Amino acid sequence: MVVIVRFSFVIPLCVALVSTYVYRRADDEISYLTGSVIAVCILLSIILAPWELQVVVLAIAIILAKSLWNRIEHQREEEVEGNSPPSQD
Repeated sequence: MVVIVRFSFVIPLCVALVSTYVYRRADDEISYLTGSVIAVCILLSIILAPWELQVVVLAIAIILAKSLWNRIEHQREEEVEGNSPPSQD
């Protein structure tokens, strides 16, 4: 049984890394262009990646989204508790 792994997703990822370097060094409108290139390359890399890697990326995104959601909910609860009128005993 031969397993063939496609590494075509690495090419846009490398372009994104180079664009990130240019983005960090640029000052003007070129930074907007490189930011767009980074977003497109990362999206393309995820699309071209093998399904196993896509599942790992999806799991990481779900875990990070859940922790972010919990943090936002905790902040909202603190704001509501801080703005509530004092209780009369």
